[in-house]
Amino acid sequence: MALSFVPVSAEVLPPGNPVKMLKEVDAVVLGDMGSGRQVKVRLFVETKVTDPLAQGPVHGFLDDGGGASFDLGVVGNYGFGGVTVRSRDVNGDGQHELEITGGMGSTYGERRIYRYKADRLQITLVIVRSSLRRAGHRPVPARKMCTPR
Repeated sequence: MALSFVPVSAEVLPPGNPVKMLKEVDAVVLGDMGSGRQVKVRLFVETKVTDPLAQGPVHGFLDDGGGASFDLGVVGNYGFGGVTVRSRDVNGDGQHELEITGGMGSTYGERRIYRYKADRLQITLVIVRSSLRRAGHRPVPARKMCTPR
């Protein structure tokens, strides 16, 4: 069985700030991603969560170090202990992309790749890669490939 992949448009993420029902539980400093400022990803859970390491949806926000904030949406569903944030050159073009992985369901994990354009104050979701895990089986990969704008 062969899988086919269809390119889709990249998704430009909206500016956004956390709402009052969220509390910050972690922040990952990524350093300079082309902006000359300290870019970081801030992770939030709902204020009612008692064990943020292992409970509840995790919401991510990118802070560009210059006052702009972008809503990354839900980056994990089982506490921030299952979320990994890092900056690396994914496609070999010399620019670092933002990579976030997180458990989204009991048998479903997701890895998202974002491209940050400091000159336009824009962050774009360019790749979503997911895997389904079934007991006793190897992960089944699926991808959503996007073409950058």
